[in-house]
Amino acid sequence: MIPHIANENLDAVRSELSDANLRFAANSLEGGVVACTGNSGCKFAASNTKAHAIDLARFLDESVFLEEPINLHLTGCPHSCAQHYIGDIGLQAVKVKVGDETVEGYNVAVGGGVDDLQGIAKELFKGVPFEKTRPLLKNILERYLENRTEGERFVAFNRRYKVSALVELYALPGMEANIAIAN
Repeated sequence: MIPHIANENLDAVRSELSDANLRFAANSLEGGVVACTGNSGCKFAASNTKAHAIDLARFLDESVFLEEPINLHLTGCPHSCAQHYIGDIGLQAVKVKVGDETVEGYNVAVGGGVDDLQGIAKELFKGVPFEKTRPLLKNILERYLENRTEGERFVAFNRRYKVSALVELYALPGMEANIAIAN
């Protein structure tokens, strides 16, 4: 944040930031991303939450058009420094066994909120390898956009349904064979 910039100086500041290869605009996802330090700075974290958060926000922004911001919280461990259970979409890092290899992955929850919309997100999927989070989150947002009532916010949409109905709506084909679905 750069405070106290006069309106008449905004274009010059934006130009200087661009020349320095610094971004000043956030899209509907990047502006709502919260990530803990992750395994690059915390001994408890099971994944690189910062890098994954940037990757997911950019991928989703290029893939799905959202009219309003969606909060995406990525936390590296059960301590939940990034408060994944209050994000519209919350990811808690876990280690996932894929064949003979252990990879970084996430438990996925939806429907959390704060202030007048406060509530705890519903955990839908457990042990999703990071590489599968991109298509899964894209599918979640697309199914929301296709099935919501006019003007319905993401949090309200997810709170209308039971976990089993959301899992059925959001799961990708073939997920059942690879991912344990939360009860």
